Amino acid sequence: LSAAAAAEKEAAETGAEAAAGVGHPWMQARKAKEAKKRAGAGRPKSHKFKWEDVYFIFWFHVNCGVTQEVAAAFFNIKEDTASRALVSMISFQEEFLSVEFEQPTKEMIQVVMPPGFERVYGTKHVQEIFDACEGPIEVPSSSEVIRWCK
Repeated sequence: LSAAAAAEKEAAETGAEAAAGVGHPWMQARKAKEAKKRAGAGRPKSHKFKWEDVYFIFWFHVNCGVTQEVAAAFFNIKEDTASRALVSMISFQEEFLSVEFEQPTKEMIQVVMPPGFERVYGTKHVQEIFDACEGPIEVPSSSEVIRWCK
């Protein structure tokens, strides 16, 4: 089977799965993209980014609180590659977590609502839940050092 025939067969299978409603759209798109690559289509100098690298760059970015530019410089990659890695991981996590943790219903929110909420805010209607708790941090004891940290 030639590469073009294999790509055509893969595209037909992907189309049949789509017509039958099998699989997620992103999975169908990935299969179509892989079929094109096997056929020799695509950008000639494109860099295949491993998921392990995407994962590592994402958590480096999140834990260290650096910008995309700093992450790109640190890993010696282009800024658009770092941006694409971050967006890919965020999209993956959003899809994964939305399956693992369902969206809370009004009834679920009302069950865990603090007793004094209506008294303080005058309503039981909640627009958003925003947790703004901050943990204590260490502060230098010397006022000179504090001045330089600001």
